[in-house]
Amino acid sequence: MILSLGCLGSLLEGAALAQSPVTITVAASKVPGFEVPADFTGLSFETQSILPDANGQYLFRPANRPLITLFQTLGIKTLRVGGNTADRPGVPIPGPADIDSLFAFARAADVRVIYTLRLRDGSITNAATIAKYIAQHYQPQLACFAIGNEPNFYFKSYSAYRADWKQYAAAITTEVPDAKFCGPSAGGSPVWSRDFANDFGKSEPIAFVAQHDYPCGNGMRATDLAAAQDKMLSSRL
Repeated sequence: MILSLGCLGSLLEGAALAQSPVTITVAASKVPGFEVPADFTGLSFETQSILPDANGQYLFRPANRPLITLFQTLGIKTLRVGGNTADRPGVPIPGPADIDSLFAFARAADVRVIYTLRLRDGSITNAATIAKYIAQHYQPQLACFAIGNEPNFYFKSYSAYRADWKQYAAAITTEVPDAKFCGPSAGGSPVWSRDFANDFGKSEPIAFVAQHDYPCGNGMRATDLAAAQDKMLSSRL
């Protein structure tokens, strides 16, 4: 359609005297894929990044104007907190002060937060308590809860993960009746996403099904930006 309009503009400029009729047909039925939602664009950060640094300073704080400006310039609408450190035993689980700073930043940047609760070696009671705190204080900035990050790397089977996920979700829903979830956030295992959708997509409050894909492998090794872009935009998994 854009090319047709460009050609039409040239015709109107040089051939107006000819008064030739021009017909433009948009084959909407042949446009591939689905419309991308306005709030689709997001960034994901490690859970460890919402903890204070050695000087007690938070990365995600309402006073961090350069980062807020970056989010707004890029049109970022969703901030995911998770990554490997969401489930790493040696990393402290964020507390109320850490969460307060994160959501104050989210409000200032006008983004919603996908918050990952610890699953590996975690506590159902603690996860439910954190979920309740977030829901009570920051519901407008909350997109959904994720339970664990890339669980296919530490569960021996999807069925074992499913059993634990159901227990966590039940406990969280008891504390937060209108809680929304996403998952399974599996890394390179789309079968888990398929099974998760089949198991919970119609019966649980699932905001969306999450799947992690790494077309370039380790991003630090993607030195050819053009090739990396092609891989990221490819329709082949």
